[in-house]
Amino acid sequence: MSPEEKIQILDQAIKTVEERTKIDFGEKIKIAIEQNDKDEIEKIIKGIEEDLNKIQPDPFSDKAFKILKGKISTYIKELIKESIKNSKRENLDSVSATHVEKASDYLVSPTKNKWNHLITTIGGVILGAAITQAIGAVSSGEAITALEMSLTVGSTFLGGIMLAYSTLNR
Repeated sequence: MSPEEKIQILDQAIKTVEERTKIDFGEKIKIAIEQNDKDEIEKIIKGIEEDLNKIQPDPFSDKAFKILKGKISTYIKELIKESIKNSKRENLDSVSATHVEKASDYLVSPTKNKWNHLITTIGGVILGAAITQAIGAVSSGEAITALEMSLTVGSTFLGGIMLAYSTLNR
């Protein structure tokens, strides 16, 4: 099963649970995280687990529904952790709605975005090394060998292509 299909199933399951229990998990969690209310967060997680135990598992098998409940609990805990990380990256004491949205996007983003980030990083390193080599060669005043020149030009080209590719994929 592809990551996109897994995300669709999880989204549908959450919508089904929300419809059946009349609870909007997303809004409750966002508010609790924004207020950094750990007791409320724990209460929400326990409440969700209790609500999940009350509903019929249709159309899921018992085993599939048990796994689904575990995945939902894991997602909520990861969402909380990632939201707090986003807040700390900006040196803030509280978590905003934007932090929660970014965390959710990161957690449910397809693997493609993570690969794109990796390509950007590697392309930047290669391009940076090539530029450093070129500046060093020019400033040293020594003759440059054909191998050094071709490696510098090739690295510049490769790093630039990788950066351009990742930029266009965003």
